[in-house]
Amino acid sequence: MNVVVDSSGFSLKTSSKWFDIRIKRKSEKKDYLKLHIVMDVETGIILHFSVTDWKGSDSKEFQRLIRNLPRLGKVVGDKAYSSRANCQAVADKKGKPFLCFKTNATGKAKGYPAWQISFRAYTDNPDEWMDEYHIRSIVEAAFSSLKRCWGPDIKSIKGWLKRRELALKVLAYNVKRVLYVGRAKDLGIPLWVNCQ
Repeated sequence: MNVVVDSSGFSLKTSSKWFDIRIKRKSEKKDYLKLHIVMDVETGIILHFSVTDWKGSDSKEFQRLIRNLPRLGKVVGDKAYSSRANCQAVADKKGKPFLCFKTNATGKAKGYPAWQISFRAYTDNPDEWMDEYHIRSIVEAAFSSLKRCWGPDIKSIKGWLKRRELALKVLAYNVKRVLYVGRAKDLGIPLWVNCQ
């Protein structure tokens, strides 16, 4: 299966106390939770997700997101997920990584041959590689839908309730997508339309 990985922030009602102490006044800047998702490209259903605080690294969450997925096809992610270990994790599941390279990236494998293969594919034919990479825009539609339908902020105050509220938003989004997929199959229409 082809999947896309990304993260987005959901703002909280409270601001960081340490920030208020440091700047010696009440801050208007709010804290947020990060939602990391892996989404099926064909259906738009979120297959797995994790929630971290705003300091959570995207790259470290990547392997946790794809751990329980069966055999993979293309795995697409932005520069935040670009690392040798992540490329190798995709290759170990028989997938093909399309993790956008940072500007200072080199083709040295350093014990991760999948990185070198992916970097060579990118440098040999960047236009074709970027065409494959641009299916990532589908995940932006998922986050847009999540935030439009169920709000871009978290109303809960307690820590465990904040995470539960965000999990319920993901569950509601998935229910909506499953209904869309079922209805599209009944009507015999495609889920995605190419705009080119």
